[in-house]
Amino acid sequence: MLHKPGSRFRRVYMTLLFLFGTPIKNLIPVGATIVVLGELLVLLSYGTLKRTQELATNGVYAVTRNPVYAGAILANIGFFILAGAGLAGISHLAPKAAILPYVLRFGTVYVNPIVLIVGVTFLIFIIHHFLRRIKNEEKKLSEVFGESYAEYQKRVPTRLLPYPPAFGRMDWLLFTFSMETAFKNRVFSRVLKYGIWLVLFLGKEALIHDIHEFTQGNFKCLYQHQHFWVFVGFLLGFILLHIVAWRLQDRFESYRNR
Repeated sequence: MLHKPGSRFRRVYMTLLFLFGTPIKNLIPVGATIVVLGELLVLLSYGTLKRTQELATNGVYAVTRNPVYAGAILANIGFFILAGAGLAGISHLAPKAAILPYVLRFGTVYVNPIVLIVGVTFLIFIIHHFLRRIKNEEKKLSEVFGESYAEYQKRVPTRLLPYPPAFGRMDWLLFTFSMETAFKNRVFSRVLKYGIWLVLFLGKEALIHDIHEFTQGNFKCLYQHQHFWVFVGFLLGFILLHIVAWRLQDRFESYRNR
């Protein structure tokens, strides 16, 4: 757990959200959109990042100095929302929540304390963890790029949040996305890994719905539902692409950006 605490705790976080989450239908599109936007931000960031070889200042780096971490936080918030964001619905709309022993009812609202505690605790931890990493990385970047990095810090003063005046300069549109650079930064296996999680979270809501129907007397087997096979297809597709990307990245490890 001590070697890569961020990655280790993130796996625990995702697993607990998936196992104990109570997805709310109206929040699912919101959460999924936020996850996709977060991972897109990570992809764009790594596609222009050459680490200590060249200082990245345009594109997403013109809006915030650490778009990779910002995208990761955004994606984690999206998964929290997909898990219900600590809620399990409104009383007359959430009969499924009532049968779960860990869901609490307050008036007309069902609260999921496990998701709420796990989500808030992890997000506080990951922001603190990233800020510590940023401080260490800034020291190294200052040593490598000197005055250029100091000027960049003045131009883009925010570490994680977007810097609104940057949108007026338009240099966030002036960047070149390199597939080679993204590949060397091993971003594709990461994005596809979270694609697997996204499919799992989306499939869980449909699975809960089918189980609820089964308990209500609709004895249609799960494999008879069309969306079940769509779910299986997407899941297997993302797993296969993730494995391919992982193997290719391992093969070309010597070319990796450092």
